[in-house]
Amino acid sequence: MDTFILSLFSTEDKLKPSTLYQVLSGKRTSSVLTYAFFHNLLHLSGVCPQLTETAFYTIINQLKKEQQLIEIDGLLTVSQEINCEAKKYLAGVDFFKFGRKEQEIWRSIQFLVQVASYLGSNEKYIPLESSPFYTERVRQFVYHYREVMKETVYQELVTVFTNLPKDKADLLAQTFTGLEQNGAVFFQILPEDVQQPPWSNVAMASATHLFFKEISQYPDFLLYQFIKPLLAQNINTSMLKTRKLFKQEYTFEQVMELRRLKPGTIQDHVIEWALVDEQFPFEKFITHQEILATLPDDSWKYSYKDLVEQYDVAFLEIRLYQIWRKKNV
Repeated sequence: MDTFILSLFSTEDKLKPSTLYQVLSGKRTSSVLTYAFFHNLLHLSGVCPQLTETAFYTIINQLKKEQQLIEIDGLLTVSQEINCEAKKYLAGVDFFKFGRKEQEIWRSIQFLVQVASYLGSNEKYIPLESSPFYTERVRQFVYHYREVMKETVYQELVTVFTNLPKDKADLLAQTFTGLEQNGAVFFQILPEDVQQPPWSNVAMASATHLFFKEISQYPDFLLYQFIKPLLAQNINTSMLKTRKLFKQEYTFEQVMELRRLKPGTIQDHVIEWALVDEQFPFEKFITHQEILATLPDDSWKYSYKDLVEQYDVAFLEIRLYQIWRKKNV
């Protein structure tokens, strides 16, 4: 865990320890998510859901004692960037978009591939899953697509794996069980330097998350249709209800009334929507473009009070402009 914490820092980073813990453990308030976004840590939101605050601060205090971390005015920085081979796995992960349901999604795919591989065969096999959560979904899928499923799933996997880096595709392919292969579990095939969490989780996710991103580029694929409901569960369902109303052209006040939620909650939903959706309609919410264009590049570091007083623009609009600008740098 020490090397993982250190790998999150560059010598330019100054991170607030309490908020860093909230990012890693998966707190999803708009303030924590935007902090992660502006510090380029959003993809690691929720990477360590089991990490306790006590354990986190024990690690931080030890790293400070060893002078690998330095605390100045309540902010942490590193004396020297860590040279760690495992850091390469951080580039491919997105726990913000996929972390909540990643295991259920990959297990569902593994089970579907197993069932598809045995279609048309008289060979008996032991199913990978016995829980109705998995078996019922696959049963329904086989009922609708039995005639084409085996070949179609194979061809779709070929397409997706061809578009992935070879090492990621090879890693994932080795975990499949089917008619002519007994799949390995991840810990059997991961390199030795990433056998322990959180690196083991990150290394696995660096492959599965890339797979999820790639399969999402093919909305007509059977595989995508199969996991689409699970992918949707990674997203805040309450936010999605708010988004739906805004897309139906309701005003902020109308959405607030229809949802029976406080203004701050609707504001949080809009900010999370802006973070998660590459098609977010910034122009719908930003009406003071010329004023906001004068914001300093690091305005996200300023306090709420200072920004609102200086620019006389609602904070939601300021925050959305900051997000838009960072996304379009």
